[in-house]
Amino acid sequence: MLSFRKSMIRVATICGRRRLSALLATAVLGSTTLALVAQTPASAATSGWIAGASNAGVFYCNEATINTSRDADGYIQSNSGGSCSSPVNSPAGYLDVQTIEFFNGSECGVAGPAVNDSTASLFGLGGALCGDQGYGNYSAEAANAYWNASYQAYLDAGSATSPYQTDNVVSGDVASVQTTPSGETEGPIPVSDFNGGPLNASSLPDYISVESGGEIVGYVTRGSVAPAVGQAVPGPGSSVPVMNAALTAIVGHMVPGKGFVPITGTGLPATESNGNSVTVTTTQSGS
Repeated sequence: MLSFRKSMIRVATICGRRRLSALLATAVLGSTTLALVAQTPASAATSGWIAGASNAGVFYCNEATINTSRDADGYIQSNSGGSCSSPVNSPAGYLDVQTIEFFNGSECGVAGPAVNDSTASLFGLGGALCGDQGYGNYSAEAANAYWNASYQAYLDAGSATSPYQTDNVVSGDVASVQTTPSGETEGPIPVSDFNGGPLNASSLPDYISVESGGEIVGYVTRGSVAPAVGQAVPGPGSSVPVMNAALTAIVGHMVPGKGFVPITGTGLPATESNGNSVTVTTTQSGS
């Protein structure tokens, strides 16, 4: 498997034969410096590609891996011919990758969404997104999208999960599935769902637990980790709101490259950190 440095992006252009090349360029996305490297993931042969969406004759495949140092990596590849074995180049900005890392089924770190800044057929990013959460099961998801010129939006291209990496696992999960008074379910994704394929939205809790510093700090919508294929998704640099257990207040955000960032201060129900009013809803996308 590949080892990624934290918050690093790898990109590959495959034309005829594959080969490694030196560092190509650097780019800045927000406050995160991203390095672009032409390299094909060695892990592709073992974890496999998952076919996702297609658009105008281009097919998109996804892969997620996690290694023993708890690094989560996600990739998207553009293909022709309806398979994952015939790479074809995509223009800059067309390949959108979001890599999410989980600990015992709870989301604990995220990289992206971010897009390729040069022509490429393969684009990926990742790193030790959760740090060391202790002993347990670590797993990754590549929740990817592609640019659709007709809709002028990024559309979900499907996803892939990594088989989970057991690190001296203790019995039981940090969180358990519970039901709110209004009937929504909250909790972790079953570890067994991380099996190399895409997440099945219908089997997931309505809200996925978020872990930070060994504690469950809130919940994100099921649609943020398992949107419907072809659905419009947030673009590069977007953060995801994290709700409290009662689903009445935004308590923070999952921020690319930083993980959970709480809203400072108290008394801010249903309010963003910038003071803008937010309507809290339990309506799910990707159900």
